[in-house]
Amino acid sequence: AAAAATAGSAATVQGSPSTGAPDELPGDVDPFDREVALTFPYPVARAWAALLREPDPRMQCKLLVDTFTAALKMLALQVASEYLHADGVRSARVNQTLARDLRRPLISAWNLVLQRTLPALRDARVELFAPEVEAAYRTLEVKCRKRFLVTTHYVDAGGENRTRTKKLGKIQALISYRNSLAHGFNQSRERARREVDTYLPLLREILQETRFLARYELWHVRTREGVPEGMRLHGSNPTGGFTPIDPVDLDPTISPLFLRHPSTGVTLPLFAFFDVDDVEEGGLPGMGKDVLLFEGNTKRTVIYVSASGEHVEKASRLAHWRTLLERKALDVSLLTADTLTREALAAATGRVSAGSLDALIQSGKYLREATIDRVSLADTLAQFEAGTRTGLVVGGASGIGKSSFIARCVDRWQAEGHPVAFYRASALSEPDVSQRLLRDLGVSTGMPYLEEFLSAATPLFEDTGHRFILVVDAVNEFPGDVASLVRELDALVHQAKAHPWFRVVASVRDGTQRRLPPDARFGTRGLGPYVTVEEVVDGQTQPVPVAKLKAVTDEEVAELYEAYRQYRVTDPDDPEDPGVARFCPQTDFDALDPMGHTRALLREPLMARLVMAAHHRRALPGNLRVDAAMKLYIDTAVVESGTPGGGFPNRLRFLQRLVKELDRADIDSLPRDALAAMPALRPLFGSFQRDSAYIQLLDLGVLLEEWRDDECYVRFAFDRMLEFLLAERIDPRIQASADLLALAERAGRFASLRGVLGVILGRACDQGRAHLVTELLDATAEAGVAPETASLVSAAVTDLVVRLGVDRAPGFEPLLAALQETPSAADVQMLCTAADRLFLLGVVNQLDLVLAALDAESKTLGEPGPRARAALRLGLRAEKLREYKRAKSLKEEALRCAEEADLPDIQATAIREIGWICYQLDENAEATALTTRALAMFETLEHSRGIAKSYNDLGIFAKERGEQEEAVRLYRAAVAINEANSYLEDLSDNYFNLASVAESRSDDTESARLFRVSVEIDQGLGRASSVGSGQWRLAKIASRAENYAEAER
Repeated sequence: AAAAATAGSAATVQGSPSTGAPDELPGDVDPFDREVALTFPYPVARAWAALLREPDPRMQCKLLVDTFTAALKMLALQVASEYLHADGVRSARVNQTLARDLRRPLISAWNLVLQRTLPALRDARVELFAPEVEAAYRTLEVKCRKRFLVTTHYVDAGGENRTRTKKLGKIQALISYRNSLAHGFNQSRERARREVDTYLPLLREILQETRFLARYELWHVRTREGVPEGMRLHGSNPTGGFTPIDPVDLDPTISPLFLRHPSTGVTLPLFAFFDVDDVEEGGLPGMGKDVLLFEGNTKRTVIYVSASGEHVEKASRLAHWRTLLERKALDVSLLTADTLTREALAAATGRVSAGSLDALIQSGKYLREATIDRVSLADTLAQFEAGTRTGLVVGGASGIGKSSFIARCVDRWQAEGHPVAFYRASALSEPDVSQRLLRDLGVSTGMPYLEEFLSAATPLFEDTGHRFILVVDAVNEFPGDVASLVRELDALVHQAKAHPWFRVVASVRDGTQRRLPPDARFGTRGLGPYVTVEEVVDGQTQPVPVAKLKAVTDEEVAELYEAYRQYRVTDPDDPEDPGVARFCPQTDFDALDPMGHTRALLREPLMARLVMAAHHRRALPGNLRVDAAMKLYIDTAVVESGTPGGGFPNRLRFLQRLVKELDRADIDSLPRDALAAMPALRPLFGSFQRDSAYIQLLDLGVLLEEWRDDECYVRFAFDRMLEFLLAERIDPRIQASADLLALAERAGRFASLRGVLGVILGRACDQGRAHLVTELLDATAEAGVAPETASLVSAAVTDLVVRLGVDRAPGFEPLLAALQETPSAADVQMLCTAADRLFLLGVVNQLDLVLAALDAESKTLGEPGPRARAALRLGLRAEKLREYKRAKSLKEEALRCAEEADLPDIQATAIREIGWICYQLDENAEATALTTRALAMFETLEHSRGIAKSYNDLGIFAKERGEQEEAVRLYRAAVAINEANSYLEDLSDNYFNLASVAESRSDDTESARLFRVSVEIDQGLGRASSVGSGQWRLAKIASRAENYAEAER
């Protein structure tokens, strides 16, 4: 029966549709009122026409409610039919509504069908038969702008008369009115007249929003002598009888009524929700029967109510109704506070995560057998799992392996027994992730908000070691407003602070956080609940909530290489399928040049796949550059030029034409429909056939489709490839630094051009044209160059210097030499930033070369401001080398230059750092005097971090003098500032120092508590060395207490 009721066929009507002609409508009927009576589906039009003819206001009230009920049921039953028809869409909430709430439906149950089913269909990306239903429900109810005021009168406990006013959506307002008449339409004429005057305009608004009901044709189909024929059921008195129709893939005994799209002919079966049968009176002319609408069920029958108001029970339809419900049944029922278990949550989240993991595997983003554990975030991940912080955000560049990393974590967490709800942001339909989660879990509407669910679930997780983990991958690919999604996730992280067993994990592409509005970033509400890491900004280490996944380490590259070589694509339905290799170069990893560029390329997982796919069953050179790798990948994997017949040149032609359009529009994605309409691209789309160049590029994973506000956009899956193809197009036009400057100005509008600028600058260095880089940097100081452009150029050149330094590239030293030939303030600022980054990366030899260039440029330039910044960095390096006298001299020079240039922030920083070096040289009195002076300057500047650092240093000096109370006071002052501003690194140091004071007082209980606080903060920051120091001190305390097992641990 269910198979016979499959929709999707096209019904063709022979002859013109009939129009229902209302009997004896008043002559002064409004045109819209007449339209409803003439064109709306019969159950609605019949009640409306009767309302227009009725003179008695009490009966008008009844017919008003009947019309509203009929319209609401038409919407609800249509949407319920969509749900029953949609394969693979299942929802515990919707199932409960159909099986329980509709058993004896109140009028509010039809609203529940819409309220619960529309989000379930939207989450599953089901294309509705009539998409206007969702838009109308949003306008009338969900996002109703002009709400209806409903005032109720009641008597309170003290016997006083009270009134209560509520703002309701338009549908809820009429439901409320119907419920107020639960005891019948027996009000006085005057009251009835007032109610008609109040609610009839409201009903008209609802009918105005649902005019599309007239467009989708309601048909009754039957077979007479083997020939299908149908009757169109629109208007209050459908006429015209039955007309022959083309065969429809419906069994009239199961689904005798269906909806038909007038322009496409596509049909939607209405299953057991509609029927026709004989009634005592009110049968339709030409049919002899009346239309029946679903009204619930008993144990033995399905209950219907006819359009004329007669109740009918049919035992023959019950088996069909039960079959429909069984098809949608889930392995878990709706979860309530009483039925909530960890096993039920694991089952529900398992369905969610399985769908997301399968989608990643099918798209090639997650090769489960070829994915390795990553050392990059191992400590951060361990701290997240073991600690109490509730938020972890993984960042990184395109192609670095974020999705694979997240998916591997999901696999492991599930294996450990944690319920994990894993979503791809691209598959979310709205930013409210908490409501999507509750729907997918099948949580009862008795817990409508996440907080109620968290409170109910706390006993299941508290003190068990288990976690509930919500994961959202690739936040930047969300098809709606990314800022709204980030706000929601940030709010969830903070909400979970009270329930530390509930964790939130997200991944996001580099740059997304920076490009979002300041009030829509991770950590906007505070960094407290996040696992944070340190990042150098303007020479200062700051905690940030995005932990960047870095390229695989030198030790991991070999493992990744072999994992890809061993990977086989297999048939999932054939367990004995040996599989086909895709990434198997002939060259062993050990044979690759350890210092060559190939190993550097292999450190990015997606780039490794591209390189190894391009060299499948071929020798892999040891010194392969990005440009060469991209060219080879396009030639071998995209074009497949080595195959018989010359491969697939249309694929490359499509990419080149797409890049041309993106370059023209200064954007990284374009609407698919707009691209398909372009004359140059239209032939390559091939009407979306499987063999078209466009579809092949999607299958290869070169292109991706993203949905934004119901529109499909096309973009490159890998930023590096878009940047390479753009560079191939733009590079031949670059003749001088002015061309590069124009490109940088465009990059402010078109983010992908930032990468292109880096590619072209790198090529210039490789070709011995480093002077173009220096000329571009110098050009940014000229009048008329926007600060944003100058900043972008400085960042691009900084990235270039760091990349060349990390790669130990031949162009590194010539570039530094070229910079010194034309020194400028922009050069010095750029070199300072490059030095900070190389220092953080620990690339010591190249750091020293940059510092030497920085020293020479700042001296040659002779300007105090740049020299002050340079001398600070040079002094920091000398300090790390324990060359304290040289470090002091350099920082004193930085102070003199900062005073001359009137840079008070650098002055204060230099004075404080000189004070610290004096302390290292046992010049304690001088150290205290200098730091006190720095503190006064920081207070004048309202520089909170400088103030806190000065307090901490003064505390250390006070403790050294034996003034422990003063030391505690100063540390506490620093704690207050650092806690208020989330300076977590400094805060950990404050607690460590407080613990040291307590330890010196032999207060081991207090010192252990404070050391533990410091260790917990350091674990969240990923400061492994500081964690080790804290654990060492805790071990000594445990040993003194003769707790040797704890000390050993």
